[in-house]
Amino acid sequence: TIWVGTDRGGLSRYNENIKSFTTFTHDPNVPNSLSNDRVRDIHEDSEGTLWISTYGGGLNKFDARNQVFSAYKSNVNDKYSISTNRIYPIYEDSKDNFWVLTYGGGLNKLDRNSGKFIHFTEEDGLPNNVLYGVLEDSKSNLWFSTNRGISKFTPADTTFTNFGVEDGLQANEFN
Repeated sequence: TIWVGTDRGGLSRYNENIKSFTTFTHDPNVPNSLSNDRVRDIHEDSEGTLWISTYGGGLNKFDARNQVFSAYKSNVNDKYSISTNRIYPIYEDSKDNFWVLTYGGGLNKLDRNSGKFIHFTEEDGLPNNVLYGVLEDSKSNLWFSTNRGISKFTPADTTFTNFGVEDGLQANEFN
């Protein structure tokens, strides 16, 4: 299956057999539609579940059997909700931890069983709450590109080590 995310046109799935696309878009009258048409990332996890990040509509989980979406959205009254609705990459590390990078809300770790999020922000040591990209190294550390340098996160003890121009980087913003 080929999935295509667009900036304003939602999510499309290409069917090779009939050489045609099926498009999923946000419909405010349909609660289980895609939560926003600005798709930023598509990720299939180790269990085969498809996750879609949107810019403004939160994180979406696609139920392939019923062809519907469930959205994880920020709720200021719920400290375990996702920190913002502006979602960038989604990443599943080598230990099956599920990480959600955001624009302005820092790093979120999702417990897929409970649906609860743990947040990591500047208050926890991130250099900036805008995270654009992530890579995992051979020691299971996560490396993030941000608006204020590069950050190494050690999940085992939840610590951040940050690098900027003062450490020899040519600039602070990496996106």
